[in-house]
Amino acid sequence: MEILLTLAPVKPLAIPPGYHYQVQSAIYALLRQTDLHDSGADFCFGALHGAHEHRAGRLCFRDAVTLEIRTVSEETGSMLRDAIVQRGSIRLFDTGCMIERMEITRTVIAGGDILVQTDSPILAMTREPDGHTVCHAPEDPEFARCIAENYRRKFVQHFGTEPVPLRITPTGRCRKIVTQFKGTWLTAYGGRFRMQGDPAGLTLLYQAGIGQRNAQGFGLFSIL
Repeated sequence: MEILLTLAPVKPLAIPPGYHYQVQSAIYALLRQTDLHDSGADFCFGALHGAHEHRAGRLCFRDAVTLEIRTVSEETGSMLRDAIVQRGSIRLFDTGCMIERMEITRTVIAGGDILVQTDSPILAMTREPDGHTVCHAPEDPEFARCIAENYRRKFVQHFGTEPVPLRITPTGRCRKIVTQFKGTWLTAYGGRFRMQGDPAGLTLLYQAGIGQRNAQGFGLFSIL
């Protein structure tokens, strides 16, 4: 399920570029009164979109802002939908945002070979024997291996069977994005990628996100 929200800030919305945690917190606030908040809701979300300007190290939105939330879980999607209807607003940093519009879609990918554009960057990480975490770039073979293994785990958890292996390759120059989540610096990558695999698995990735830390705002993509 995909939920696209159009938000109207009650005052100009000024946020730092690394706003993942604040958006995640706003989504969890919608689920606060549900069992999912305690057990861990399954969702991913994209970047905030809207006319903005950079000022004093912040992104300043004056007018409508859009936010897309996706989930592979119908239960999570229904809980979010009901909470949005009931509350009618969310809070980002110190700014209340009225929810002017909500659109719900359910995308099904029919083919096994797609070209995608990231809406939020992809995170592919491994932990070294000494405990050090490495974030891999798309030109590193470990990037594709991490993405494929993460996909395999998602597929098995959702369908209960092993998938056709996923292939992911960048189709152009990727953008390196260094951001912070709750004090931890992370390096992720945005750009265009070709993905090949089972159509049901690609649909799963469309709803769940590519790579790691999807509920923290990484790995949302659109189909070109």
